[in-house]
Amino acid sequence: MSNATQVSTGANHSCAVLGTGQVQCWGYNINGELGNSSSSGSNIPVTVTGITDASSVSAGSSHTCAVLKAGTVQCWGSNAFGQLGNSETTTRFSPVAVSFVSSVASVSAGNEHTCIVLTNGTAQCWGRNNSGQLGTGGNANSATSVSVVGANNASSIAAGTSHTCAALSNGDVNCWGINTNGQLGNGTRTSSTLPSGVAGINATSIATGSYHSCAVASGGGVQCWGYNNFGQVGDGSIIDRTAPATSLGVSGATKVAAGENHSCALLSTGTVQCWGDDTYGQLGSGRPLPYTPLSVVAPSGQGGLSVASSFSPISLTLFGPSTLKGSTSAGASATAKYTDGAERSVTPTWTSSNPNVASVSPAGVITAGTVATDKQVTITASFSDKGATVSATLNITVTASPPPTSLTLSGPTSLQNAGTATATATALYKDGTTRSVTPSWTSDNTTAATVSATGVITAGTVSADTVVTLTASLTESGVTVSATLRVTIAAARATLTSLRVSGASSMQSGGQLLLATSAIYSDGSSRPAAGVSYTLSNPALGTVNNRNILSVATVTSDTALTVTASYAEDGVTKTGSLSLTITAAPAKLTRLTIIGARGTLAAGESLNLSTEGVYADASRKAVTSSWQVSGNAATIVSSTGVLTANPVATETSALVTASYTEAGVTVTAQYLVLVQAQELPSPLQAEVQVTGTSTNLGLVVWANINASSPLSAPAGSSRVRGTVKPAADRPVYRVYVAALVPGGALLPSPTIFVLNRSRTWQGVSFPVAEYLSGVADNSVQLIEIFDQLDVSIISGTKIFIGYGITDTEMIESGRFRMVYQVQ
Repeated sequence: MSNATQVSTGANHSCAVLGTGQVQCWGYNINGELGNSSSSGSNIPVTVTGITDASSVSAGSSHTCAVLKAGTVQCWGSNAFGQLGNSETTTRFSPVAVSFVSSVASVSAGNEHTCIVLTNGTAQCWGRNNSGQLGTGGNANSATSVSVVGANNASSIAAGTSHTCAALSNGDVNCWGINTNGQLGNGTRTSSTLPSGVAGINATSIATGSYHSCAVASGGGVQCWGYNNFGQVGDGSIIDRTAPATSLGVSGATKVAAGENHSCALLSTGTVQCWGDDTYGQLGSGRPLPYTPLSVVAPSGQGGLSVASSFSPISLTLFGPSTLKGSTSAGASATAKYTDGAERSVTPTWTSSNPNVASVSPAGVITAGTVATDKQVTITASFSDKGATVSATLNITVTASPPPTSLTLSGPTSLQNAGTATATATALYKDGTTRSVTPSWTSDNTTAATVSATGVITAGTVSADTVVTLTASLTESGVTVSATLRVTIAAARATLTSLRVSGASSMQSGGQLLLATSAIYSDGSSRPAAGVSYTLSNPALGTVNNRNILSVATVTSDTALTVTASYAEDGVTKTGSLSLTITAAPAKLTRLTIIGARGTLAAGESLNLSTEGVYADASRKAVTSSWQVSGNAATIVSSTGVLTANPVATETSALVTASYTEAGVTVTAQYLVLVQAQELPSPLQAEVQVTGTSTNLGLVVWANINASSPLSAPAGSSRVRGTVKPAADRPVYRVYVAALVPGGALLPSPTIFVLNRSRTWQGVSFPVAEYLSGVADNSVQLIEIFDQLDVSIISGTKIFIGYGITDTEMIESGRFRMVYQVQ
């Protein structure tokens, strides 16, 4: 590699920014941390898909992020805790844009969280927050960026395993998160969900390791604090330091870096000094484990050799809290002493004597439950190596959590018809602390507005302004607190202010992508926009159909494309755009979708089924699968997917299976069709699309609200996806979705649930909660039923879709039908 301007190393991979603005990565790639639309590792640099204007890159444990020259951020790799910041938790094998961030100066990717500093000095983080490493004052994970409380003048930021530190423009350092080993540097071992000042330091830059932190002092020295079992603090000892200690012999430092258990400093002379763990030669000094800094020895014809130990462990020492407040978390670590006298940091197997009092994760994160009185729990660690097994215990007192005393709600005071917004809750506790919480939400008028478990408010359709009272309740430590939020659902439309188009930052050559276009209003609400027109920066590169599906052409090199949407409402027109890269390299195949299916077929009827491959970059492609069907109720042509229902005496099910292989990856999709003895009249046509199988099912339905017209709208049709503003002489409908779950494994008796406007399932009641409102006649609606759900526990469940002016009118007119039965 040449022309690199910056490099970053993660747990098992590395990345560099080139002078051209491209990013190249190499190493482990099972989670897509190399960003090249693949999961195959590489021992040589590979180019990250679609990035051509990066200014910096940061490699985390199993994800990577880059700041672009425009001030935005793109991330890729593992996303189990939302560490990619794109509002979801799906692993991505190519870059995705971080939602709602701009003017970014720097980024730091930690173990399972990510942090940035904006050009105005504001610090923001997202991802895992079990130890408070996001700095929000709470422990809730976040898949989108949240502001670090009080961090308004940061100059740099560093994300560690479960803690974060920021250097401020005045030379101060603030840290937050887990503090088991003193890595926050505030003189204690008490973890903090809010920034805490590091004592006695004037820093110019900051670095965090797994459990220790380091900073370059204004005079060119280096100070470190935290876990020190390998001498990574550099003060000549192996004692944890809860406050900054001077790393001996370092002067003229310009930068510092902290690894898992070692530290290095770059001096103004170009010399590099390192100290701490040298088990694998990571200090580069050619000498045994040093507790004070040593200069790295320059290579002379050969690289360093890994040290492979043949010694076995003889004892295990644990480090962790002796007390833990209820409903909080703290980390534990382990060091094994070997027969050669050396002590090494190890990862043991952790167990808890009572997980209800305190559980422990495989990584040693101890999470206390909620207890009414102080409880004792024993955490046991066991470690095996070279045929020897050692174990040790931590005895922890879980103290009773202080009860909440009040609840404060934040959210909109008004919301227009069909608009959505989010409410949040903060609890005040008896000890004076506050934190963000997730209470139970209810609405006193679900027809006017529903509220989801996460606080998403979705307005219905009202003819006059209607006040809805939302109630939030929180029960902790045997105490329940509640609060209310009054929201006026306005009959009059709010003013359209902007248009947002979302999809993906890149998609493969020849692929398809479903675009989501949202109208944003003056009251802060948003809702899906329909009747949208699209233009492309290069019309030769693709088209957008009446279902908002972008299909792109085949390209031989990565090609930029901008999709611009235009939407008009009440005389106001707004546009929004999505910039993406069409990549020449194919993306990794992940799933398979059956297209053109129906839940029921009459004897003698046929369907022309097809399939689409679903790829790691969220794009799709039409692919040719092989087909088979079980039972005698239907037959299928293996090569073409033509499914024909055979004559049956009574309703009989048949399971259709499609399989497709690409680049050594085989994917399968299955759907259940009910063959009926004769065709039953239906006021609603529904095309079913099924992705995956019953243990990982995705189910969407394209429903035609006008039964007299075919489902597939021709080019130029007035039919649209989503809610539309209907003409005055056309009926306005509500769309309802229900599931009849049979009694048995999950429920004692058959039970009906409905899918509400907040896209959550709730028990049925009257009036029935609708899925959509304000729907025009002669429109095609996309209804998302499941996504990657294990439906095996609700086998036999029947999904119904209907529409009507009201729920009563729908039932009386019979405008509903069963669209699918779960396998």
